[in-house]
Amino acid sequence: MKDSIVQAVDRLQKEGLSELERIVEELDLSPDAIDLLIEILQEIQKYGYSPLLDQIRYADYRFKPVSIREFVLSPYYLNKAKYIRPKLLKELENFFNGDYIIALLTGSIGWGKTTFGIIAMAYIFYKLFILRNPQEYYGLDPSTEIALVNFSVNLKTALTSFFNRLKNDLMASPFFKHFILEGEIEIKKEELRTNNNIILQPLPISNEAISLNVFSAVIDEANFLGQKRKGNEVYDIAEELFDSLYRRLESRFQQKGRVPGKLLVLSSAKYPEDFTERMIREFKGNPLAYIRRYAIYDVKSGYENSKRLESALEVFPSRQESLIVKRTVRTALSLKEKPTKIAVLNRF
Repeated sequence: MKDSIVQAVDRLQKEGLSELERIVEELDLSPDAIDLLIEILQEIQKYGYSPLLDQIRYADYRFKPVSIREFVLSPYYLNKAKYIRPKLLKELENFFNGDYIIALLTGSIGWGKTTFGIIAMAYIFYKLFILRNPQEYYGLDPSTEIALVNFSVNLKTALTSFFNRLKNDLMASPFFKHFILEGEIEIKKEELRTNNNIILQPLPISNEAISLNVFSAVIDEANFLGQKRKGNEVYDIAEELFDSLYRRLESRFQQKGRVPGKLLVLSSAKYPEDFTERMIREFKGNPLAYIRRYAIYDVKSGYENSKRLESALEVFPSRQESLIVKRTVRTALSLKEKPTKIAVLNRF
């Protein structure tokens, strides 16, 4: 019932309250579920948001997750309001506010591909960490390790170009620092491990990933990982790794037809038929793939000063969305005089 109610509210936000009757019928909500849905809609009408919906939606979390925007800008989390390029922040919001599983980021050197990947992995780690029981949530054995991995051509490069920056961001964050001091997060030279068996680690390109429960991964500088030969066939190492990781995400973590983890491929362009260009052609038009190809000036232009970005902390997308829902609830309430087949509409 919990999932159906959340799904109903999400669909009403996207499709509008005029579709309430159809959505209730399609989801086959029970009378108790309809009662809860009515209560949620009335709370939204009155307050602009629903405490009851938050309680249902985030019952599996120790804390209500913050948006990617708040996570990036807030001094309590990554505190990057003075440093993040506005264009890059918008791309992160687009990626996490959509239903994307794959990110393909390419183009020139220096536009922020690695920074995007580091912030994305930090946010994925954060949302896993605040689950009450990540293994139970994803239907895994309680002792199972859940891995977030960044891959590069060798371990040294994976450490220096990605993992160390990610680790430093987490260690500087007041939120994560608290849990490090409490012993819930242990930091080592080549891994970061939580007391609920979530691991962040850098790895070289190898078969080691085959044995891991990889929830999300970054393949860094994918166009420069080289090739290998199998018989008469020549394969891109990055392509073989990508296929292996994606199969594991689908097989181990898929829920209700949806893969919750992310697979990010980052690389500057190498030549016209390199791995990322072939992937872009393959996934063009795929609603699960987030594809961006930029030159540095595309992202670097349009800097906003820190005050303008920090002021964005006052109103986050979640609150803006609640105002939209409030307006649509009022629209639905205005329909209460119209005849309908479902008693739920007569309840307004």
